[in-house]
This record gives sequence, C-alpha cells and structure tokens, in this order.
Amino acid sequence: MELLMEILLWDGGIQLLLGPSGMGEGELKKYMMDWRSRQQFLLEAAHRCQEAGLYDKDVEIHKRVGAFAMALQTINKCLSDAVSAMAWSMLDGESRAAALIHSGNEILETTRNSSEASIQEKDLISKQQTVLRQLEAHPLLQKQYASYLP
Repeated sequence: MELLMEILLWDGGIQLLLGPSGMGEGELKKYMMDWRSRQQFLLEAAHRCQEAGLYDKDVEIHKRVGAFAMALQTINKCLSDAVSAMAWSMLDGESRAAALIHSGNEILETTRNSSEASIQEKDLISKQQTVLRQLEAHPLLQKQYASYLP
C-alpha cells in the first residue's frame, strides 16, 4: 500500500495508476480489485497530498473519485491564499488566482455534466461554488477600491 502511495505521488503517477481520465483504467486496479478499496485508498492519498502542500495532485485525485466538493474546497483554500498574496502585492498572486478560478470553473462544468454526484455532494458543491464566486469577486473589488486611492 505504501509503495502504491509513493508511486501515486510521483510525476505521472496519477496517470500511471489511474489511467488517462478515470480511476479504473490504470494499474491500480491490478492491486485493488474492488472500486470501494480504490476509492478509500485514493481519498487517503488526496488527504496526504493536501497535508504535503501538493494541492494540484489533491484536486486531481478528488476529481478522479468524484469528490468534486472536496476538490473545490481545496481550490477555494488556495484561491483564498492567492487573494491574500494579491492584497500584499505579491506578484504571483494574480496569476495563481486566475489559474485557480479556471480550475474551479472546470470542476463546476464537469459536475454539471456528471450523473455521479449524489444530492448531498451537489449541495456541498453548491456551497463551494458560492465561496468560489465570493473569492473570485474579491480581487476585482480590490482593484476597484485601489483606483479610488490617491
């Protein structure tokens, strides 16, 4: 299990173990036959990625298992950090915020076209969408406010 976790965290590890798009086409299915075991393993891996600051991998894994609300939650956390960086005039804040908003919008589009999400998951997604939109508006408000300053 630990070796599989390490492989998953390598560059290209997600695609190797999970396949090009889902979670059942890759090599992981050889070691974990049932879907539930794979899902549990991947949720634990996503949690480890988040703890290690590997947010892109965390989001990708959550998307692969259909935990879209969790993926949006991670994006919103990172977006909040990027907005804070912008407030302190850090250069990478604006480009990072734009990339995170784009990722969040992609997840929302995926969930609109997905029949996998339960009613509870859709409710969580809706709440995360609200947070995403609030965070998305924050930089615009900052710029507008800054234009009024002497």
